[in-house]
Amino acid sequence: MQTAMDFVKKDPLLQYVSLLQTDTAWNASHTSFRIKRTVFKTYPEGKRIDVDAGSTDSTVVKRTPFQTPMMTGEIMLAFSTREIVQSKRQIRVTSLFFSFLVFSIGIGIGFGLAKNISVPVLKLRDAATKVGRGDLTQRVQSNSRDEIGELGTAFNKMVNDLSTTRHELEARTSELLIEQRKSDDLLEGLKRTLADLRETQEQLIRQEKLASIGQLTKGLVDRLLNP
Repeated sequence: MQTAMDFVKKDPLLQYVSLLQTDTAWNASHTSFRIKRTVFKTYPEGKRIDVDAGSTDSTVVKRTPFQTPMMTGEIMLAFSTREIVQSKRQIRVTSLFFSFLVFSIGIGIGFGLAKNISVPVLKLRDAATKVGRGDLTQRVQSNSRDEIGELGTAFNKMVNDLSTTRHELEARTSELLIEQRKSDDLLEGLKRTLADLRETQEQLIRQEKLASIGQLTKGLVDRLLNP
């Protein structure tokens, strides 16, 4: 027992270790009893302890019963929680530090993503909206060589192709309009020519009718004059 007590004395957190003797105290009529604890030996010597003490926030109390042919009792150990509190405080400080570090890294990553992804994507979205409204002068400036840069390059190429196609379509439309005007002028000339032909034909028919009537009249006059 002494060896065990000498062993635990080396613990720097040990407040005291006490060897308690337990006895059974009966009442006068021997109908009930209580366990009586008395201090047999304590380290440090002379330290006053409470045999019924329990654990608190600053002290952890452990009891271990023992029994020998000479006595029955308990070994009561009291340890300070100072190191535990310090460890908890250190863990809390470390946790806060790493939480702040992770939070800072997250913010940095967020700003990096916003700069490298969100901002180019928003510019690309705005440019695509304006292109959808007919503004083919929009171009996306992107110096990165990642997927966003490739997407910007593809967008610029698409807008260039659309602009070229629009110019070609406008030029072809102008040519078709000119040809249509020429066709309309030609058609109008044909209509006028056809109207003139019809008028000439009608005049010829009238002249032919008049000539026939003249010949018929002449024949009748000749018949009348020379029966």
